Amino acid sequence: MTTELKLNTGRMFPDPDPKSDKHPIASGPCNIEGKEFRIALWKAESKEGKAYYNLKFSEMQEKPKQKEVVNDNIPF
Repeated sequence: MTTELKLNTGRMFPDPDPKSDKHPIASGPCNIEGKEFRIALWKAESKEGKAYYNLKFSEMQEKPKQKEVVNDNIPF
């Protein structure tokens, strides 16, 4: 999603099918003091059995540019 975020805000989107407990149940972009981050959310449980959420913020990584595919097998 390319919609610009307001300062010190973010949005999260649920992952309908996390692959394992190590995968977040939701994630999305956020803007902290003008810098873009990714936020991820995991559901957890304390030793006492109380439910809580873990959050992780990480710097946004630029998506690698896709290499242009050149087909050299064109007969001309």
